[in-house]
Amino acid sequence: MIRIEQTKIDGSWKLTPAHEPEFNVAALANRPENADTADEIRNLALPFGDPDGIAQTATEAAQLLGYDPPLLDPDHLERLDPAAVKDGIYNTAIFLAADFSQFRDLVHQELRSLHRRNDWEGTAAAWLVGKQSGEMRNPSGPLAAALPVNRSQEEILASIRTKPLTVVTGPPGTGKTQLVVNAVANAWLDGETVLVASTNNAAVDIAVERADRDVQPGLLIRTGNRSIKQQVAQSISAARVKARKFDGPRPEPAAKTLTEASRRRLEQLAEVRKLEDLDQRLLGKVQERLEVHRKLVDATDALRQAGGKRTAEDEALELNEVWVRARA
Repeated sequence: MIRIEQTKIDGSWKLTPAHEPEFNVAALANRPENADTADEIRNLALPFGDPDGIAQTATEAAQLLGYDPPLLDPDHLERLDPAAVKDGIYNTAIFLAADFSQFRDLVHQELRSLHRRNDWEGTAAAWLVGKQSGEMRNPSGPLAAALPVNRSQEEILASIRTKPLTVVTGPPGTGKTQLVVNAVANAWLDGETVLVASTNNAAVDIAVERADRDVQPGLLIRTGNRSIKQQVAQSISAARVKARKFDGPRPEPAAKTLTEASRRRLEQLAEVRKLEDLDQRLLGKVQERLEVHRKLVDATDALRQAGGKRTAEDEALELNEVWVRARA
């Protein structure tokens, strides 16, 4: 999956990629009934920015779901005949154009409703319309990623930790749940408390499940209706028992290790940026050399066409002058 956007280039609109390609886990929404197969699918690698890796993951998913292994080649897509489409995975591209007019109208209705009220000016909604002001927050330590993140998710987490309001949108399968869990984990490290709320109960359940299974039991405590509230005390007790049995690194050494790892990573990123700059400069030099070579070839052809009695030394001197002028 890759999002595209319209970009005006040389006076005409063209489709350009908005981010690196990634495997959309929403394609696996229909989980198989077999529990072992479901676990294998959940454990598939989710490559980001690696077309060949994405093709490999899609092939493995097709095999696990019982489909014939497709021949996937991101560089040579095939045409798809709608009349011949069956369940499966195809080596093709599908463009989806969303109509946001309905959502825009709903937002306008909400804003008009807020304009007639004043009970929201002390809430997070006030940030959306500039009714609130505040200072940037200062995190207590480096950014931690309890669950794997890509570069854009890391930038979002940094924004969440420092800015008063961060709005994140994305289609299914883009990692919003693991982003929520990482945000909660960083808030815990910063000594903050978090309320995770949603109009969709399943979204909260999945976030709590990921936090308990992949990070630490008790990191997120599920609450809500009466039946769930009755389980809160039991969840807290189970988390405390788990914490007592924890035999991993103590908080202080672990925090020190995280700080050191973050420092080294920042140094590596700085080196990578230097390499990228050198790479761009090298590319410029290569292009410059190609241009000089082209001029030398043109000059040589001109000398040959001019004829005349020139010695090899004369031609060499004139070519050298062309070379010097071209480099200047």
